Amino acid sequence: MSYSLNEFEALCKKAAKGSGLFWGHAEEVGRTARLLSRSGIDQGSLLLVALENFDENCALWIGPALCDVGLGLDLEFELENVCAPAYLLAFLSIIASNNENCFEIEWMDFKAAISYEGIFCNHLKTAVINFADRVVIRRVENVSGALLPIHSRAKIPKNIIEKLLELAGRTYAPATEVSRLAGAGAGLSDND
Repeated sequence: MSYSLNEFEALCKKAAKGSGLFWGHAEEVGRTARLLSRSGIDQGSLLLVALENFDENCALWIGPALCDVGLGLDLEFELENVCAPAYLLAFLSIIASNNENCFEIEWMDFKAAISYEGIFCNHLKTAVINFADRVVIRRVENVSGALLPIHSRAKIPKNIIEKLLELAGRTYAPATEVSRLAGAGAGLSDND
């Protein structure tokens, strides 16, 4: 199924809230899901893994902390046992666009560079893994590799959409007779 990036971001934000995250954190999740989808990296499956394993080792937990540090990032540092490491690409992209820094990130067989221009990577297949034993992030002077193309729509598999909609559905208040009578919905008469 094809969704606009705005629709996908809103759905991911609601799904994150429905999974138990606070609204502020859920907004970051929606924004980063959009950034990854825009770059063709993840279409929701990795997000579900991250939401199911949301703790201090999850990239969705680590990423906002990296954004808070921003320019204060060391020249190189290492993270261990990271869930959904591809989401770090999106958070580093946010930092790079705000501060015009350049970064490299690598884990296992994957390596990418990030600048204000976007994400540079030659082998995208190895980007989407559920867990990485070791992730290295370093600031660099310039980037190399192929700039990932920008996509305007997210092509989400039906089973992923169903799971995201189920999580998002947890944020909706149930309809009651009182709310219908007060004007939510058609009420007792539908005179359209």
